[in-house]
Amino acid sequence: MDGSSENQNVRITKRQWTPEEDGVLVEGLLKLVDEGWKVDANSFKPGYTKALEKYIHNKFPGCTLKATPHIESRVKLLKRQYSAIKDMLGPGASGFGWNDAEKMIKVEKEIYRQWCKVI
Repeated sequence: MDGSSENQNVRITKRQWTPEEDGVLVEGLLKLVDEGWKVDANSFKPGYTKALEKYIHNKFPGCTLKATPHIESRVKLLKRQYSAIKDMLGPGASGFGWNDAEKMIKVEKEIYRQWCKVI
């Protein structure tokens, strides 16, 4: 039997982050900035995900989050989301607003659809 039929039975599941884990991740990133891990506006020094893994495990003993792939992929997602929000609220995108009570973007569906076509 070749490996391809075995691979068809392998099911990959994505890990779901909890809001508490996201909060501790952001808290850990801010702590790393305070400790001098930030190199420039867009990156951290090598090894920062391992430092975050240790920080998260100290906050959540028994946590199974790993630097690779969990923390790396989550940071990448958060960067993409931040960039999108920044673009929506920037001077080049009209019709978007911020709902401070719910901490979320507010926009009419059609404006959002048009924005999605452009990006």
